[in-house]
Amino acid sequence: MSNKSFKDILKAINQRLGRLKPPIDKEILTDVADIIEISIAKNFDMGGRWDGNKSDIGLFSGGTQKWAPLADNTKARYKTLGYSQEATLNRNKNLRSAIDVFGRSGKVFISVKSPYGAIHQWGGTIDHPGGTEYGYKFKKDMKTHKIQFLKKGRGYKVLGKTGPHKIHIPARPYLVIGEEEMLLVLDVVQRAVVDGVAKK
Repeated sequence: MSNKSFKDILKAINQRLGRLKPPIDKEILTDVADIIEISIAKNFDMGGRWDGNKSDIGLFSGGTQKWAPLADNTKARYKTLGYSQEATLNRNKNLRSAIDVFGRSGKVFISVKSPYGAIHQWGGTIDHPGGTEYGYKFKKDMKTHKIQFLKKGRGYKVLGKTGPHKIHIPARPYLVIGEEEMLLVLDVVQRAVVDGVAKK
């Protein structure tokens, strides 16, 4: 979405919201929350839909750019584990299921109950203390030299532990609203204004 088209849509929404007398109907808030939830789900399904502006990431950063690809070493590790090598942010479903969008007290709230929700949205660097064990998970892995990270105390043979290191996580904004969904929000607000006028 271009910055101009977004501003035009947001301006139109704000103008119409200004014509609604508080309290805003709960049904309107629920409809808007549902649209935002659908938009966020699309971001996961499409591997990102943002404008690529790393210096100004927000809810209204919708666009056509995909998320940054996984690092080569991560791809290699995922390949040995049989995981997708795409940056889906959805390998174990934990982040996606931690998102809640709801309307309350005249506002729409978005919450992410995940300890790593923020770093995936805005990016950052983790100072990892190390100490993660790696080795052969099963005896048969020795023949194929399949080495992977192990849960502490588990696995067939521990080969060593990682030392202190930094993990760089690129921004992969998933809490953004696409232009199509913004237009749907505009339509909901517009209908609410028309209904409100008709009821007077």
